[in-house]
Amino acid sequence: MTFDPNNLIDRQAVNWVREQEEKPINPNLTLAQGLKRLPVHWLNAICRRLGLGIAGKRAEREKAVAEFLLFEGRLRQAIRSLPPKSREALVFIMSEDGVSRLSQFKKKFGPVDEDGWFWEDEPPASILGQLRVSGLAFVGRVPNGGRGLPAAVIPRDLRARLAPWVSSLASSADEAINEVFQDVASFYAVLDREPYVRRDWVEGYLREKRAGGAGPVEVSAAWEDLYAFMLYQKRTEWSDLSKIPYWAYSIGLEWIEDHYLNFRLNLRSARRLLGHLLEFYRYLRARGLISDLGQLERAIKEVCGGKRLRLINRLLFAFDDDEDESVPPASGDAGGSGDALDGALDRLKSILSGLGSAVVAFSAGVDSALLLRVAAGVLGPSRVLAVTGVSETYPETER
Repeated sequence: MTFDPNNLIDRQAVNWVREQEEKPINPNLTLAQGLKRLPVHWLNAICRRLGLGIAGKRAEREKAVAEFLLFEGRLRQAIRSLPPKSREALVFIMSEDGVSRLSQFKKKFGPVDEDGWFWEDEPPASILGQLRVSGLAFVGRVPNGGRGLPAAVIPRDLRARLAPWVSSLASSADEAINEVFQDVASFYAVLDREPYVRRDWVEGYLREKRAGGAGPVEVSAAWEDLYAFMLYQKRTEWSDLSKIPYWAYSIGLEWIEDHYLNFRLNLRSARRLLGHLLEFYRYLRARGLISDLGQLERAIKEVCGGKRLRLINRLLFAFDDDEDESVPPASGDAGGSGDALDGALDRLKSILSGLGSAVVAFSAGVDSALLLRVAAGVLGPSRVLAVTGVSETYPETER
């Protein structure tokens, strides 16, 4: 019989989470009381999320978190850092007088049991988990006879500070939506060439999203993700969204993190951005503007379909291990080798396009000559430098 200690730890971690969330919770608890009931490593994860240190005694960390969140300006900062869906969830719990039964929460926002035990190593990424790791909500069983009802609770002293923010959302919603469309118009106004993604496509998608019940925060987040992706796409040669290969989305995520200040790459942000892209593609397909979603769907499955972000690293191979093309055909065999080489060249161009500039180690051989030629074509000759090493090992005739 084989014994896998990792499986044992995973099972025990599930039990620890369940035990923590089965504890009774006062629906009118204060923030300080909520923090005291948490395991120490959960408290540490909250400190890190809020940018606070974890040195000193536990009581000092609890006090630092409470002071941070009960200060109005910093509370707004914590709220702004939440994903749109988590902000929407915060409004929902507030609309339930600060106490939402988990059964009702799940109907609106989906599963609440996706997060693990080891918050410091793997912070919660679910909609409710984002609120919990920000110190804004706590989970337990509220009194209701018997064992009580599982619920998410916003501490009562936070409710008083959140109330003005929540009430202002409705009055400012139309203004916020107008600002999003002004941003869209400004982006297209300064483009120096015909874009691959047309303005009316983007505006139509955002209007449909708004008509479907999305709030201004979520509409704005969808536009920000489309904007970031279009910045990346402008540097590639793929004019047909259906033809962008799955691995290019992985490159795109890394490029966006390097070039777009508002984007921090992790599992949650990758799911959000690619999820918005999938919504957008479905909107376009329904109108006959694109034909296929297969490559994007594959990217979502491979990059962020599991519990960890898995960027696609084997980018320079011309063939995929799981396809029949994994072995190149012989030189005299048609076998689709042209398509495979075109795919490899496209990958190379995509990688180069994300660099901005490049230094090529040039030996005058076939490999480095090809790389130099493609790099100069993608980046421009002024942004590529060819370097050849000279040493005693090189004869004069080759210098």
